[in-house]
Amino acid sequence: MTQPDLNQKNQIIDNTFKFSNLSLKQIILGIGDTWSGIVYDVKNKEFKDIITKNNRLIFIGITFFVIGIILYLYDELEQSIDFASNKITPEQLKQEIINTQKIDLYKYINDLFAKLHK
Repeated sequence: MTQPDLNQKNQIIDNTFKFSNLSLKQIILGIGDTWSGIVYDVKNKEFKDIITKNNRLIFIGITFFVIGIILYLYDELEQSIDFASNKITPEQLKQEIINTQKIDLYKYINDLFAKLHK
């Protein structure tokens, strides 16, 4: 191989997709383009490489990751609001903790709720 051939191959490698080089704006646009491309492909019945075309898999993963974080934060916020507004009674909370067996701190919980009800 001659030097110009190597330079051309190196340039091709440098021009490939690199997720680490994307800005937040490019990521958001990529997510939008990915989902609109998937809808377009499904509408036109082009099912070959529907997920892997144009690096869509990365943007699909980011979408599900963001949705998971939003659902987690929503659940945490909902639980804190329920407890703060007394929709969950201390007895219900104790029973839930005992039933799920996440932590076995029955005495600690009794002391905690005794302090809360003073």
